Amino acid sequence: GRRVGDDGGDFTAAMARARELQGELAIFTDADQLCRQGVDVFFGSGRFVAADAVEVEQHRLRFRRALISTGARPVAPAVPGFEDIDFLTPETLFQLEELPAAMAILGDNAEACEMAQAFADLGSRVHLLTSAPRLLPRADATGAEAITRAVSEAGVEVITACDLVEIQPRRAHAGGHLTIVTTDHAGFEVDQILVTGHSTPNVEQLGLEAAGVEYDLDGIEVDSRFRTTSRHIYAAGDVLAPVGIEHAADDEGRRAVRNAALPRLVRRRPFAVPHAAFTRPEVAWVGLDAETATMMNAKKVGAKVETLTLPLHERQAAHRPEALHLYLERRSGRILGGVLIADGATEMIAPLVLAVRRRMRLETLAQSLVPYPAKGEIYRRAALLWERDRRRPPRNLLELWLRLT
Repeated sequence: GRRVGDDGGDFTAAMARARELQGELAIFTDADQLCRQGVDVFFGSGRFVAADAVEVEQHRLRFRRALISTGARPVAPAVPGFEDIDFLTPETLFQLEELPAAMAILGDNAEACEMAQAFADLGSRVHLLTSAPRLLPRADATGAEAITRAVSEAGVEVITACDLVEIQPRRAHAGGHLTIVTTDHAGFEVDQILVTGHSTPNVEQLGLEAAGVEYDLDGIEVDSRFRTTSRHIYAAGDVLAPVGIEHAADDEGRRAVRNAALPRLVRRRPFAVPHAAFTRPEVAWVGLDAETATMMNAKKVGAKVETLTLPLHERQAAHRPEALHLYLERRSGRILGGVLIADGATEMIAPLVLAVRRRMRLETLAQSLVPYPAKGEIYRRAALLWERDRRRPPRNLLELWLRLT
Protein backbone atom coordinates (compact mmCIF):
# COMPACT_ATOMS: atom_id res chain seq x y z
CA GLY A 1 0.00 0.00 0.00
CA ARG A 2 0.93 3.64 -0.05
CA ARG A 3 -0.02 6.79 1.80
CA VAL A 4 -1.75 9.62 -0.02
CA GLY A 5 0.13 12.88 -0.32
CA ASP A 6 -1.05 16.36 0.58
CA ASP A 7 -3.02 16.63 -2.66
CA GLY A 8 -5.23 13.67 -1.73
CA GLY A 9 -5.35 13.92 2.04
CA ASP A 10 -4.12 11.49 4.67
CA PHE A 11 -5.55 8.01 4.19
CA THR A 12 -5.04 6.92 7.78
CA ALA A 13 -6.81 10.03 9.03
CA ALA A 14 -9.65 9.43 6.56
CA MET A 15 -10.16 5.88 7.82
CA ALA A 16 -10.03 7.07 11.44
CA ARG A 17 -12.69 9.67 10.67
CA ALA A 18 -14.87 7.03 8.98
CA ARG A 19 -14.64 4.80 12.07
CA GLU A 20 -15.50 7.77 14.26
CA LEU A 21 -18.63 8.49 12.22
CA GLN A 22 -19.64 4.83 12.41
CA GLY A 23 -19.41 5.07 16.19
CA GLU A 24 -21.56 8.18 16.24
CA LEU A 25 -24.25 6.45 14.19
CA ALA A 26 -24.12 3.34 16.39
CA ILE A 27 -25.08 5.34 19.48
CA PHE A 28 -28.73 5.26 18.38
CA THR A 29 -28.79 1.45 18.75
CA ASP A 30 -26.43 1.27 21.70
CA ALA A 31 -27.50 -1.18 24.44
CA ASP A 32 -27.36 1.53 27.13
CA GLN A 33 -29.58 3.76 25.03
CA LEU A 34 -32.11 0.94 24.58
CA CYS A 35 -32.10 0.23 28.32
CA ARG A 36 -32.84 3.88 29.07
CA GLN A 37 -35.86 3.56 26.80
CA GLY A 38 -37.20 0.66 28.84
CA VAL A 39 -35.95 -2.23 26.71
CA ASP A 40 -34.58 -5.33 28.47
CA VAL A 41 -31.37 -6.29 26.65
CA PHE A 42 -29.92 -9.80 26.90
CA PHE A 43 -26.45 -10.58 25.53
CA GLY A 44 -25.70 -13.98 24.05
CA SER A 45 -26.85 -16.44 21.41
CA GLY A 46 -30.61 -16.80 21.34
CA ARG A 47 -32.65 -19.68 19.94
CA PHE A 48 -36.27 -20.79 19.91
CA VAL A 49 -36.96 -23.76 22.15
CA ALA A 50 -40.74 -23.77 21.63
CA ALA A 51 -43.38 -21.89 19.69
CA ASP A 52 -43.67 -19.43 22.58
CA ALA A 53 -40.21 -19.40 24.16
CA VAL A 54 -36.60 -18.49 23.43
CA GLU A 55 -33.44 -19.16 25.39
CA VAL A 56 -30.55 -16.70 25.68
CA GLU A 57 -27.64 -18.25 27.54
CA GLN A 58 -29.26 -19.28 30.87
CA HIS A 59 -32.41 -17.20 30.44
CA ARG A 60 -35.69 -18.68 29.19
CA LEU A 61 -38.01 -15.97 27.87
CA ARG A 62 -41.66 -16.62 27.03
CA PHE A 63 -43.54 -14.43 24.56
CA ARG A 64 -46.87 -13.86 22.86
CA ARG A 65 -45.33 -12.15 19.83
CA ALA A 66 -41.76 -12.31 18.52
CA LEU A 67 -39.77 -10.54 15.80
CA ILE A 68 -36.80 -12.13 14.06
CA SER A 69 -34.39 -9.51 12.77
CA THR A 70 -31.00 -11.22 12.76
CA GLY A 71 -29.87 -9.72 9.45
CA ALA A 72 -27.33 -11.23 7.11
CA ARG A 73 -23.58 -11.74 6.98
CA PRO A 74 -21.06 -11.43 4.15
CA VAL A 75 -19.94 -14.59 2.40
CA ALA A 76 -17.26 -15.30 -0.16
CA PRO A 77 -18.30 -15.81 -3.79
CA ALA A 78 -18.19 -19.41 -4.97
CA VAL A 79 -14.92 -18.91 -6.82
CA PRO A 80 -11.81 -21.10 -6.39
CA GLY A 81 -9.17 -19.40 -4.29
CA PHE A 82 -11.42 -17.22 -2.15
CA GLU A 83 -11.18 -19.66 0.73
CA ASP A 84 -7.41 -19.08 0.85
CA ILE A 85 -7.37 -15.27 1.07
CA ASP A 86 -8.42 -12.56 3.48
CA PHE A 87 -10.78 -10.37 1.48
CA LEU A 88 -12.44 -7.17 2.62
CA THR A 89 -16.16 -6.67 3.27
CA PRO A 90 -18.04 -3.42 3.97
CA GLU A 91 -17.76 -4.33 7.68
CA THR A 92 -13.95 -4.68 7.63
CA LEU A 93 -13.05 -2.12 4.95
CA PHE A 94 -12.52 0.78 7.32
CA GLN A 95 -9.94 -1.14 9.34
CA LEU A 96 -7.41 -0.58 6.55
CA GLU A 97 -4.33 1.36 7.65
CA GLU A 98 -2.68 1.76 4.24
CA LEU A 99 -4.17 2.74 0.91
CA PRO A 100 -4.04 -0.16 -1.58
CA ALA A 101 -2.12 0.77 -4.71
CA ALA A 102 -4.46 -1.48 -6.70
CA MET A 103 -7.87 -2.67 -5.59
CA ALA A 104 -10.61 -4.87 -7.02
CA ILE A 105 -14.21 -4.36 -5.95
CA LEU A 106 -16.66 -7.15 -6.69
CA GLY A 107 -20.30 -6.10 -6.90
CA ASP A 108 -22.84 -4.11 -8.85
CA ASN A 109 -24.74 -2.37 -6.05
CA ALA A 110 -24.60 1.26 -4.91
CA GLU A 111 -22.12 0.48 -2.14
CA ALA A 112 -19.65 -0.99 -4.64
CA CYS A 113 -19.89 2.13 -6.79
CA GLU A 114 -19.48 4.45 -3.81
CA MET A 115 -16.36 2.69 -2.58
CA ALA A 116 -14.91 2.47 -6.08
CA GLN A 117 -15.19 6.22 -6.60
CA ALA A 118 -13.94 7.00 -3.09
CA PHE A 119 -10.80 4.84 -3.34
CA ALA A 120 -10.08 6.15 -6.85
CA ASP A 121 -10.30 9.68 -5.45
CA LEU A 122 -7.84 8.71 -2.71
CA GLY A 123 -5.37 7.44 -5.29
CA SER A 124 -5.96 3.70 -5.71
CA ARG A 125 -6.12 2.04 -9.10
CA VAL A 126 -9.60 0.54 -8.88
CA HIS A 127 -11.19 -2.28 -10.92
CA LEU A 128 -14.97 -2.64 -10.44
CA LEU A 129 -16.15 -6.07 -11.59
CA THR A 130 -19.63 -7.52 -11.94
CA SER A 131 -21.15 -10.49 -13.74
CA ALA A 132 -24.23 -8.39 -14.56
CA PRO A 133 -24.54 -6.67 -17.95
CA ARG A 134 -24.45 -3.26 -16.22
CA LEU A 135 -23.97 -1.70 -12.82
CA LEU A 136 -27.07 -1.59 -10.60
CA PRO A 137 -29.07 -3.98 -12.83
CA ARG A 138 -32.13 -3.71 -10.56
CA ALA A 139 -32.09 0.09 -10.46
CA ASP A 140 -33.60 2.63 -12.80
CA ALA A 141 -31.55 2.68 -16.01
CA THR A 142 -31.28 6.47 -16.01
CA GLY A 143 -29.82 6.51 -12.51
CA ALA A 144 -27.55 3.52 -13.20
CA GLU A 145 -26.14 5.22 -16.28
CA ALA A 146 -25.37 8.37 -14.27
CA ILE A 147 -23.60 6.34 -11.58
CA THR A 148 -21.57 4.39 -14.14
CA ARG A 149 -20.48 7.64 -15.78
CA ALA A 150 -19.53 9.13 -12.41
CA VAL A 151 -17.30 6.23 -11.32
CA SER A 152 -15.72 5.96 -14.77
CA GLU A 153 -14.86 9.66 -14.78
CA ALA A 154 -13.18 9.15 -11.40
CA GLY A 155 -10.76 6.75 -13.10
CA VAL A 156 -12.38 3.46 -12.13
CA GLU A 157 -12.12 0.61 -14.63
CA VAL A 158 -15.66 -0.78 -14.86
CA ILE A 159 -15.79 -4.37 -16.13
CA THR A 160 -19.31 -5.77 -16.67
CA ALA A 161 -20.48 -9.23 -17.80
CA CYS A 162 -17.34 -10.55 -16.13
CA ASP A 163 -17.13 -14.03 -14.62
CA LEU A 164 -14.37 -14.85 -12.16
CA VAL A 165 -12.39 -18.02 -12.84
CA GLU A 166 -9.93 -18.04 -9.98
CA ILE A 167 -8.29 -15.99 -7.25
CA GLN A 168 -4.60 -16.78 -6.92
CA PRO A 169 -3.15 -16.10 -3.45
CA ARG A 170 -0.24 -13.78 -2.74
CA ARG A 171 3.12 -15.08 -3.91
CA ALA A 172 6.54 -13.60 -3.31
CA HIS A 173 7.50 -13.76 -6.99
CA ALA A 174 4.34 -11.78 -7.85
CA GLY A 175 5.26 -8.98 -5.48
CA GLY A 176 2.87 -10.17 -2.81
CA HIS A 177 -0.17 -9.31 -4.94
CA LEU A 178 -3.42 -11.20 -5.38
CA THR A 179 -4.12 -12.27 -8.93
CA ILE A 180 -7.67 -12.22 -10.30
CA VAL A 181 -8.32 -14.43 -13.32
CA THR A 182 -11.52 -13.83 -15.31
CA THR A 183 -13.00 -15.32 -18.45
CA ASP A 184 -12.05 -12.23 -20.46
CA HIS A 185 -8.73 -11.32 -18.82
CA ALA A 186 -5.58 -13.37 -18.46
CA GLY A 187 -5.32 -11.95 -14.95
CA PHE A 188 -4.51 -8.72 -13.17
CA GLU A 189 -2.86 -8.08 -9.85
CA VAL A 190 -4.30 -6.17 -6.90
CA ASP A 191 -3.39 -5.55 -3.28
CA GLN A 192 -6.91 -5.89 -1.84
CA ILE A 193 -10.27 -7.33 -2.89
CA LEU A 194 -13.51 -5.84 -1.54
CA VAL A 195 -16.61 -8.04 -1.83
CA THR A 196 -20.03 -6.37 -1.73
CA GLY A 197 -23.52 -7.72 -2.26
CA HIS A 198 -22.63 -11.31 -1.30
CA SER A 199 -24.58 -12.08 1.87
CA THR A 200 -26.50 -14.93 3.40
CA PRO A 201 -29.32 -14.56 5.97
CA ASN A 202 -28.54 -15.46 9.57
CA VAL A 203 -31.03 -18.30 10.04
CA GLU A 204 -28.82 -21.08 11.33
CA GLN A 205 -28.71 -21.94 15.02
CA LEU A 206 -31.95 -20.02 15.73
CA GLY A 207 -34.03 -23.12 16.44
CA LEU A 208 -36.62 -22.05 13.89
CA GLU A 209 -37.88 -25.62 13.54
CA ALA A 210 -38.93 -25.60 17.20
CA ALA A 211 -41.01 -22.49 16.55
CA GLY A 212 -42.60 -23.79 13.35
CA VAL A 213 -40.95 -21.09 11.22
CA GLU A 214 -40.15 -22.19 7.66
CA TYR A 215 -37.00 -20.94 5.94
CA ASP A 216 -34.42 -21.83 3.33
CA LEU A 217 -31.01 -20.59 2.23
CA ASP A 218 -32.61 -17.43 0.79
CA GLY A 219 -34.18 -16.42 4.10
CA ILE A 220 -37.36 -16.67 6.14
CA GLU A 221 -40.71 -16.87 4.40
CA VAL A 222 -43.22 -14.15 5.39
CA ASP A 223 -46.55 -12.83 4.10
CA SER A 224 -47.39 -9.24 3.21
CA ARG A 225 -47.79 -8.44 6.93
CA PHE A 226 -44.35 -9.82 7.89
CA ARG A 227 -45.86 -12.93 9.53
CA THR A 228 -43.89 -16.14 9.26
CA THR A 229 -45.48 -19.56 8.86
CA SER A 230 -45.92 -19.39 12.63
CA ARG A 231 -48.38 -16.50 12.57
CA HIS A 232 -47.48 -14.94 15.93
CA ILE A 233 -43.81 -14.73 14.95
CA TYR A 234 -42.74 -11.96 12.60
CA ALA A 235 -39.56 -11.36 10.61
CA ALA A 236 -38.09 -8.30 8.91
CA GLY A 237 -34.92 -6.98 7.31
CA ASP A 238 -32.14 -8.84 5.56
CA VAL A 239 -33.09 -12.12 7.24
CA LEU A 240 -35.92 -12.26 4.68
CA ALA A 241 -33.63 -11.77 1.68
CA PRO A 242 -30.33 -9.89 1.89
CA VAL A 243 -30.60 -6.58 0.02
CA GLY A 244 -28.27 -4.48 2.18
CA ILE A 245 -30.52 -1.42 2.43
CA GLU A 246 -30.45 -0.35 6.06
CA HIS A 247 -33.32 2.12 5.91
CA ALA A 248 -35.50 -0.49 4.20
CA ALA A 249 -34.73 -3.01 6.95
CA ASP A 250 -35.50 -0.35 9.57
CA ASP A 251 -38.83 0.45 7.92
CA GLU A 252 -39.74 -3.24 7.70
CA GLY A 253 -38.91 -3.72 11.37
CA ARG A 254 -41.13 -0.82 12.40
CA ARG A 255 -44.01 -2.13 10.29
CA ALA A 256 -43.60 -5.64 11.67
CA VAL A 257 -43.62 -4.37 15.27
CA ARG A 258 -46.76 -2.33 14.59
CA ASN A 259 -48.48 -5.39 13.14
CA ALA A 260 -47.47 -7.47 16.14
CA ALA A 261 -48.51 -4.92 18.77
CA LEU A 262 -51.41 -2.97 17.24
CA PRO A 263 -54.71 -4.00 15.64
CA ARG A 264 -54.13 -1.82 12.57
CA LEU A 265 -52.11 -3.81 10.05
CA VAL A 266 -49.56 -2.33 7.66
CA ARG A 267 -48.22 -4.18 4.65
CA ARG A 268 -44.86 -4.46 2.96
CA ARG A 269 -44.34 -1.75 0.35
CA PRO A 270 -41.04 -2.43 -1.39
CA PHE A 271 -42.20 -0.29 -4.32
CA ALA A 272 -41.95 2.91 -2.26
CA VAL A 273 -38.52 2.25 -0.73
CA PRO A 274 -35.99 4.93 -1.75
CA HIS A 275 -32.59 3.91 -3.06
CA ALA A 276 -29.48 6.03 -3.20
CA ALA A 277 -25.87 6.09 -4.29
CA PHE A 278 -23.64 8.51 -2.40
CA THR A 279 -21.43 9.06 -5.41
CA ARG A 280 -20.46 12.38 -6.96
CA PRO A 281 -22.99 13.48 -8.08
CA GLU A 282 -25.42 11.66 -5.83
CA VAL A 283 -28.22 9.61 -7.39
CA ALA A 284 -31.50 8.75 -5.64
CA TRP A 285 -34.59 7.01 -6.96
CA VAL A 286 -37.93 5.66 -5.77
CA GLY A 287 -40.98 3.91 -7.18
CA LEU A 288 -41.53 3.09 -10.83
CA ASP A 289 -38.46 2.84 -13.07
CA ALA A 290 -37.95 3.66 -16.73
CA GLU A 291 -38.06 0.04 -17.92
CA THR A 292 -41.36 -0.66 -16.18
CA ALA A 293 -42.83 2.56 -17.54
CA THR A 294 -41.85 1.56 -21.08
CA MET A 295 -43.29 -1.93 -20.60
CA MET A 296 -46.58 -0.55 -19.27
CA ASN A 297 -46.95 1.70 -22.30
CA ALA A 298 -45.90 -0.93 -24.84
CA LYS A 299 -48.07 -3.73 -23.45
CA LYS A 300 -50.89 -1.45 -22.34
CA VAL A 301 -50.64 -2.75 -18.78
CA GLY A 302 -52.08 -0.44 -16.14
CA ALA A 303 -51.98 3.33 -16.51
CA LYS A 304 -50.31 5.20 -19.35
CA VAL A 305 -47.02 6.61 -18.09
CA GLU A 306 -45.42 9.86 -19.16
CA THR A 307 -41.80 10.75 -18.46
CA LEU A 308 -40.98 14.32 -17.48
CA THR A 309 -37.31 15.33 -17.47
CA LEU A 310 -36.10 18.63 -16.10
CA PRO A 311 -32.51 19.90 -15.69
CA LEU A 312 -31.76 20.90 -12.12
CA HIS A 313 -30.49 24.31 -13.23
CA GLU A 314 -32.24 26.43 -15.83
CA ARG A 315 -28.91 27.36 -17.45
CA GLN A 316 -27.10 24.11 -16.95
CA ALA A 317 -23.85 23.33 -18.74
CA ALA A 318 -24.06 20.49 -21.23
CA HIS A 319 -21.54 18.33 -19.32
CA ARG A 320 -23.55 18.46 -16.08
CA PRO A 321 -26.00 15.54 -15.78
CA GLU A 322 -27.98 16.96 -12.85
CA ALA A 323 -31.67 16.47 -13.51
CA LEU A 324 -35.03 15.27 -12.21
CA HIS A 325 -36.76 12.44 -14.08
CA LEU A 326 -40.39 11.87 -13.11
CA TYR A 327 -42.74 9.06 -14.14
CA LEU A 328 -46.33 10.30 -14.08
CA GLU A 329 -49.73 8.83 -14.74
CA ARG A 330 -50.61 10.54 -17.99
CA ARG A 331 -54.20 11.52 -17.25
CA SER A 332 -54.01 12.49 -13.59
CA GLY A 333 -50.41 13.56 -13.11
CA ARG A 334 -50.07 11.14 -10.17
CA ILE A 335 -46.42 10.54 -9.33
CA LEU A 336 -45.44 6.88 -9.87
CA GLY A 337 -41.68 7.25 -9.39
CA GLY A 338 -38.65 9.33 -10.15
CA VAL A 339 -34.89 9.72 -10.23
CA LEU A 340 -32.79 12.62 -8.97
CA ILE A 341 -29.23 13.13 -10.18
CA ALA A 342 -27.58 15.97 -8.29
CA ASP A 343 -25.26 16.92 -5.47
CA GLY A 344 -27.59 16.55 -2.49
CA ALA A 345 -30.02 14.23 -4.29
CA THR A 346 -30.20 11.96 -1.24
CA GLU A 347 -31.64 14.87 0.76
CA MET A 348 -33.90 16.12 -2.04
CA ILE A 349 -35.57 12.73 -2.60
CA ALA A 350 -37.64 12.85 0.62
CA PRO A 351 -40.65 14.76 -0.84
CA LEU A 352 -40.70 12.38 -3.79
CA VAL A 353 -40.76 9.34 -1.49
CA LEU A 354 -43.74 10.81 0.36
CA ALA A 355 -45.47 11.56 -2.94
CA VAL A 356 -45.09 7.98 -4.17
CA ARG A 357 -46.24 6.51 -0.85
CA ARG A 358 -49.24 8.86 -0.61
CA ARG A 359 -50.13 8.57 -4.31
CA MET A 360 -49.87 12.33 -4.74
CA ARG A 361 -50.29 14.28 -7.92
CA LEU A 362 -47.45 16.49 -9.09
CA GLU A 363 -49.48 19.65 -8.52
CA THR A 364 -50.00 18.64 -4.87
CA LEU A 365 -46.29 18.06 -4.31
CA ALA A 366 -45.50 21.44 -5.87
CA GLN A 367 -47.65 23.26 -3.29
CA SER A 368 -44.81 22.95 -0.75
CA LEU A 369 -42.91 26.24 -0.70
CA VAL A 370 -39.12 26.17 -0.54
CA PRO A 371 -36.74 29.14 -0.33
CA TYR A 372 -35.66 30.46 -3.72
CA PRO A 373 -33.27 29.45 -5.30
CA ALA A 374 -33.04 26.17 -3.33
CA LYS A 375 -32.67 22.96 -5.34
CA GLY A 376 -35.96 21.66 -3.92
CA GLU A 377 -37.75 24.22 -6.08
CA ILE A 378 -37.36 21.81 -8.99
CA TYR A 379 -40.66 20.10 -8.04
CA ARG A 380 -42.53 23.39 -8.50
CA ARG A 381 -40.77 23.94 -11.83
CA ALA A 382 -41.73 20.44 -12.92
CA ALA A 383 -45.37 21.08 -12.02
CA LEU A 384 -45.40 24.32 -13.99
CA LEU A 385 -43.91 22.55 -17.03
CA TRP A 386 -46.45 19.73 -16.73
CA GLU A 387 -49.38 22.14 -16.41
CA ARG A 388 -48.16 24.27 -19.31
CA ASP A 389 -47.94 21.26 -21.60
CA ARG A 390 -51.36 20.02 -20.51
CA ARG A 391 -53.05 23.38 -21.15
CA ARG A 392 -51.38 24.05 -24.48
CA PRO A 393 -53.79 23.25 -27.33
CA PRO A 394 -52.88 20.05 -29.21
CA ARG A 395 -50.87 20.74 -32.34
CA ASN A 396 -52.49 17.95 -34.35
CA LEU A 397 -54.97 15.08 -34.16
CA LEU A 398 -52.27 12.61 -33.15
CA GLU A 399 -51.32 14.67 -30.07
CA LEU A 400 -55.00 15.06 -29.18
CA TRP A 401 -55.49 11.29 -29.41
CA LEU A 402 -52.42 10.65 -27.22
CA ARG A 403 -53.78 12.99 -24.55
CA LEU A 404 -57.13 11.27 -24.48
CA THR A 405 -55.72 7.71 -24.31
